[in-house]
This record gives sequence, structure tokens and C-alpha cells, in this order.
Amino acid sequence: MPRPPGHLMTPEFVKTYLALVEAGIPAHLAAESRGVSRPTLFVWLTRGGHHRHSHNPGWVSPEDAEEPFKSFTEATLEAEAKAHNIPAQAAYRRAEKDPEFALKWLRARHPDDWNPSRNTPPRVLVQEGTQPLQVTFEDFLRIQKLKEEQSDG
Repeated sequence: MPRPPGHLMTPEFVKTYLALVEAGIPAHLAAESRGVSRPTLFVWLTRGGHHRHSHNPGWVSPEDAEEPFKSFTEATLEAEAKAHNIPAQAAYRRAEKDPEFALKWLRARHPDDWNPSRNTPPRVLVQEGTQPLQVTFEDFLRIQKLKEEQSDG
């Protein structure tokens, strides 16, 4: 007799799995470490309406997802979001102090807006003297470096 879908989704599994995902472990590795295969996890997330699995056969929209898959998928998404907050906050704090890192971070997170290969590089509004200027971010960094060198020298 075939086992019902979700038979491995015990409260103990879910608690431990979600703690691992929230700690930054990728969902499939967290599941595998607790004895649930990647294909099984993906079936659960597909049936729960996870947006990254919408291309899979059997995917249902979150509104039409059935329990316990819907709650499991919602909890997985929440745990993944919490895991992303920690490095994002650290990157933000560093970006406040390091303009070059800020540019790299923006390019990684928003490549369409901050990619240097685009025909029109992003511009920053800078107040120099009495006139506001629009300069590229690279030029802005150069201006800041020159100002620091002048104030140090």
C-alpha cells in the first residue's frame, strides 16, 4: 500500500527543518539532513504553491494549495526570508561606511539599474558649490576620495 503524501512531515521534522532554514541552510539541504529527499521536499513545496516551483507539474497557486503543504510552504518562505535578513543587514551596515562596497552590492542586487555595461550609467545628484551636478557613481567615488585626500593633506 503506497504511503500518503506528506507522511514524513511530522511536527518534529518541521520544527527542526524550519530552524535549519532560518539559520541559513538551503531548504533542500535542511530537508535531506532530516531524512527527506530533495524530490519529496519539492513535491511538498509544489503542492503548497511555492512560487519557485510554479514550473513543476502539479503546481497549484497558493490560494488553491491544500494542507499541510500550504502551511509548510508558507513557513518555509518565512524562514528563508528571515535567513536573508541577517546578511542583508550586515551588507547594509557595511555599505553605509564603504561606498565601493555599496556600489558592488547594488550591482549584485539590482543589476539592471547599476550595471556598468549599460549605455547610461547610474547618476547621482551632488551639490558642489551653488549648482547641483549629476555625476556617475564612479565619479562620485572619485570626488569623495579627492576630498578625503585634500582634508588629510
